[in-house]
Amino acid sequence: MKMYCTLLFSALFFGASAQWTQKTNLPAPGRNHPVTFSINGIGYVTTGGNDGPPFYFDDMWKYDPVADSWSPLGNFPGGDRSFSYGVEHGGFGYAGFGAWDDGFNVTFFDDWYRFDPNSETWDTLTSCPCTARTHPAMVATTSKIYVGLGGSANGDIKDWWEYDIAGDSWTQRTDFPGTRRHHPYYFSIGDDVFVGFGHHQQQIFDDLYHYDIENDVWTQVASLPAEGRVAGTQFTYNGKGYILSGQGEDHLNLDTGEFWEYDPVNDSWTQLPPHPGSGRWAPGSFVIGDSIYLIGGQNNDIQPDQRDLWLLNFQDIVSVDELSQKSSLQVYPNPAQDHITIKSDAALVGIQIKNLLGELVLEADGFSSQVSVEHLPSGIYLLEVESEGQKISKRFVKE
Repeated sequence: MKMYCTLLFSALFFGASAQWTQKTNLPAPGRNHPVTFSINGIGYVTTGGNDGPPFYFDDMWKYDPVADSWSPLGNFPGGDRSFSYGVEHGGFGYAGFGAWDDGFNVTFFDDWYRFDPNSETWDTLTSCPCTARTHPAMVATTSKIYVGLGGSANGDIKDWWEYDIAGDSWTQRTDFPGTRRHHPYYFSIGDDVFVGFGHHQQQIFDDLYHYDIENDVWTQVASLPAEGRVAGTQFTYNGKGYILSGQGEDHLNLDTGEFWEYDPVNDSWTQLPPHPGSGRWAPGSFVIGDSIYLIGGQNNDIQPDQRDLWLLNFQDIVSVDELSQKSSLQVYPNPAQDHITIKSDAALVGIQIKNLLGELVLEADGFSSQVSVEHLPSGIYLLEVESEGQKISKRFVKE
């Protein structure tokens, strides 16, 4: 089902994309799955993969946002690899895991390293006494780092490990409760850990789980009110979690670089302006001050492994709901009981309504300004308007 709303699309797309600013490209080959983190106002990028020679990397680069410039550092000590992850904790960077393929055999890693930004050197730490893996979830809390899920030589896994920074030791904790999977999204907000989405066999998920580190207990929270996704990037800012870009339920790049904010207080999701271009498979990101930087990954172009860097300042973000409000798209009454009225200056030809689980509950190819919602259970719903792959959502409440 396609809905065409040219005026609305133009206002929303250009209003959203203009907030993203391109910065200096990484002066090295484009790559997917880069390890990325920031320390003391500097961004770091290392390792990653490419569809062409040399296929895997061990180089390392630092980015100065004030000068908008890159400088090379010494190589990552674990050697060429991709599908690894890294985090910052206490002024140090931590990285490990991933894989390397020599063309005949795939080597999976369980190793673990710490980067000191002052000396710009790496120390080798205790390897995880767990299954070596690719694409794990990796989150840093106040005093611990957690690693789990991912892909292994024997398929996807769902175990969960705690790394004690002071003791340089690993302890296994309660397994992730959802379906085993690789390349999930994840973030931590203080000592609250959130893990979900990702891929297992033919399934790509939209679920999200909260891990209580004190009680070693998992609880499912609000699913993403959109299609499931895999292989994007994620981060935390100002008490909220964010997921950005990736691939959708068909395991193809999302039509846009979708950007979503999770509020743990309200257990709710808000859609934010997408990054320019199509969604990307396995980009990296890091936060410096009030800005998020997106780098690399594969898009839908002929040469898909990217090295471009994009910046978005959080102070400039306007949600998609707010953008739709500014575009003259109106939905009322809100809350509604038996119907909603949709009003717009643009010509609409169809609608979709989804619940907060992302499930389609109503679809119409033809457009009517008044839509019956009498049959819908009470709750919060998303009205979606789509034009040329760009989806704009507006919430309404059914009483």
